Amino acid sequence: MGGLEVAQPQYSRDYTAGHEEAWEGVTKTLEGLDIDTKEINKATGEIETRWFYREGERAMGLVHGGHWKERYKMRLTLVSRGDTTVGTIRSLVEEKRPGGSQAYRWTRKTSTGEVEGLLFQELDKVLAGKERK
Repeated sequence: MGGLEVAQPQYSRDYTAGHEEAWEGVTKTLEGLDIDTKEINKATGEIETRWFYREGERAMGLVHGGHWKERYKMRLTLVSRGDTTVGTIRSLVEEKRPGGSQAYRWTRKTSTGEVEGLLFQELDKVLAGKERK
């Protein structure tokens, strides 16, 4: 899989689930969050998403309320070790700032881990639901 060759922080979490169960959990989580996939390789345990977007208001220095946009593209990797599967997320993050020429171009930035953490929380819920059944 290509496309995310930029050095970005990676976020990982261990799950007490086999590869098949974790894979199913990840695909259901992405589907539930309405995140489209670009490439899926179950044999290597890799999923790359298409760009998805977030918007909001943010304080910028002394000026409050600028409308900004962020977009994310993620690569999720599942590596199984017996009954444990490690889920790893690497994200490519870009933002468009309000005003001036910045409003017309995407600028790459380092992920804060917030969106990755939210994805892991949703995956936790999906896998916990499977354990109760």
